[in-house]
Amino acid sequence: MKKKNIPFIYYQKDNVADLDYQADFRDYTHLNINGSIKLTRNLGDYMKKNYILPDHRQEDQYRSWWADYDRFEKDMAEARKNIQEE
Repeated sequence: MKKKNIPFIYYQKDNVADLDYQADFRDYTHLNINGSIKLTRNLGDYMKKNYILPDHRQEDQYRSWWADYDRFEKDMAEARKNIQEE
């Protein structure tokens, strides 16, 4: 990928998302909820910084995305609640 100048983020090696293996991983190779949030935010910040991305949030054809997002937020809240109860 270097030869073709394609950026590659090697999260496990470079740890640019400041992942903590004790707190952010479910097992050796899989993130838990907290780790996935950290990595997703880091990747989003990277993309905003390095690419020009159009903002489609107010466009009608993307309205279903908000319903999916609302469902995701509810699922995340339930998962956090379950984790705290363990």
